[in-house]
Amino acid sequence: MMTRPRIIGASIALVLLTLAGLVSLYQVLFDLGARLDAASDSAMICHQEQAARIGIGRTTYFEVKAGRGGKQARQRAEEYLRSLQIKQ
Repeated sequence: MMTRPRIIGASIALVLLTLAGLVSLYQVLFDLGARLDAASDSAMICHQEQAARIGIGRTTYFEVKAGRGGKQARQRAEEYLRSLQIKQ
């Protein structure tokens, strides 16, 4: 009877570690802000220039980067990032 709580505790810890791993994987793969940063760094352009290339305003660019932008602005940013991948 004493081993059951340890097994349950270990199971809960494993589930929590797995969830933490999935969250970090999600951030790497799908974090639009991080991908925009990497694109601006590789092209060596400022945020304002990148926003102009995307076709959105500077304020909207920072909202998209923070994950709060509108649907159309996020779609434009995604299209911009896809076009960079095609060119490279």
